[in-house]
Amino acid sequence: MIKIIGTSHISRESVEQIKKSFQEHDFDLVAVELDKNRLSALKAQKVGVTTRNPIALIISAIQTYMSKKTGITPGTEMLTAVENAERFGIPVFLLDQDISLTLKGLKEVSLKEKIKITGYTLLGLFGRRTVKFDITKVPSQEFVEYMLINFKVMFPEFYNVLIEERNKYMVERIKKLEETYDDILVVVGAGHKPGMESLMES
Repeated sequence: MIKIIGTSHISRESVEQIKKSFQEHDFDLVAVELDKNRLSALKAQKVGVTTRNPIALIISAIQTYMSKKTGITPGTEMLTAVENAERFGIPVFLLDQDISLTLKGLKEVSLKEKIKITGYTLLGLFGRRTVKFDITKVPSQEFVEYMLINFKVMFPEFYNVLIEERNKYMVERIKKLEETYDDILVVVGAGHKPGMESLMES
């Protein structure tokens, strides 16, 4: 069995959902959307991205700003999954690719798309449709799919780097883990869950 939890990186609800999963089932392995460097940063309680990449800095700044409204440090839910696994003696697998590869991909995005996403971010013009969303909770499936579709249409290069390439990478690793482990808990951001589940089914 593979259980995929889609989380919000700044939601207390995500933290509680992960704790509940450990109480309800004995897993053989816990796989999290982290790499070695990001896990070390979380354990050291270092918030944010240490890079000069402007897009990565914008994403990090938005997460940090929103986290102040929820009182949850970005990535707390990932760290909760790791700590609970360690407490129960369950192996932890770091599922995501090295962040340096993602940052390299962001650097190679066209200047036109970089300018476009920066403008939309700063002006708060993401989408025209009004969607009610409580940042203290995990986003609904409808909200996630709506945002992913719009993000892919408006910023295809960013979508490929931040979502699609990493989805494929993580699913390939899960497939290999299935050869050794029967019950796997996978903890990823909500934006990755739909695509990963689709890839797993195909």
